[in-house]
Amino acid sequence: MPSITLLYGQWGTNIGNAFFNVGGTYILQTAFPNAKLSFISDVANHLLPWAQQGSKKVSHDAEIQSRLKTDYLVLQGPIFSPQINRIYGDVIAKLRAQGTRIILLSVGMNTYSPEEIAAGKRFLANTDPVFMVTRDTPTYEAFKQDVANIHCGIDSAFFCPRAYTPASMPAPFFCMACDQTAEPRLLSTAGHAQPSDRTVKLGANTYTLRQASKTQRWLRSHSRATKLLHSLWPQRLPSQMGDFAIIRPVHKTNPMIRSWVYRNPQTHASDEPYSYLTLYSNAALTITDRVHAAVATLAYGRPAIFLGATKRSALLDRVATKTDDTLTLNPTSLLEMQNAEIDFIRGQRVD
Repeated sequence: MPSITLLYGQWGTNIGNAFFNVGGTYILQTAFPNAKLSFISDVANHLLPWAQQGSKKVSHDAEIQSRLKTDYLVLQGPIFSPQINRIYGDVIAKLRAQGTRIILLSVGMNTYSPEEIAAGKRFLANTDPVFMVTRDTPTYEAFKQDVANIHCGIDSAFFCPRAYTPASMPAPFFCMACDQTAEPRLLSTAGHAQPSDRTVKLGANTYTLRQASKTQRWLRSHSRATKLLHSLWPQRLPSQMGDFAIIRPVHKTNPMIRSWVYRNPQTHASDEPYSYLTLYSNAALTITDRVHAAVATLAYGRPAIFLGATKRSALLDRVATKTDDTLTLNPTSLLEMQNAEIDFIRGQRVD
């Protein structure tokens, strides 16, 4: 019986990471039902965003991952960065020296820059993964010549409905999950008066989604100091739009600064993923700047509007269709992609 350990965590800094952990657990349990599956926290250099910027490692980290005795270590998510070899190099070298093999599941890039690709190629040469499943086409194209067993797959969070069935919430609501930018305004008048306007359909009504004021956007997106000012000068936001309540999931709850996390009406914040999956699976619509809020919503068959400006949204391109600013998903196509990925993984020799 092979032992497989999945690097886990970073839920407090971004609960979306939990979504692909939940889906990844399902994939591994389904593909390798006889394996002993366990979990351990991701490395400290990857847990702390500021630690990825320089060349130094996080001081005083115990690196408990390197103490593992496991046949396989699984890495997930947007692991590729210019600093990937510094972040994972020592831990993986120690594990490989004692015979541990590496699996890359639902992995992707962050900036998709030449520097990131070059660092990724060095990492793959040093790691020699058993197999690699990418979560978007650009990552597959960048590294398809560097890994013998590679599959162009989908983000593991798209498997959440097969791993978890949420409870029902019959009262109508939609989610406004915009905790990275100033929340846009919903106007009761339809029509695109500004180039950035988007169309939103809720029930029988059509609304216009418009960017927040320039001042609010500047405060929210500039520095930590201006973000603090933004929390002291909050937007005046509604709790209802027509027949629909507005629920505001916050994906970053660590550090738990109550005045920041709960600054807007009808906020939801938690350190576990299942309440978020319950919201997204029941929402009439999710409007979000978080990639995995869109993924979870689409996976459960609900529409989403994605407002983020990150290249990591490439993971939506293979799966979602955009019509009038709204993303939807074909469940038959999703099932085919899910099954193709599991079949590929089942075909790998893991013993």
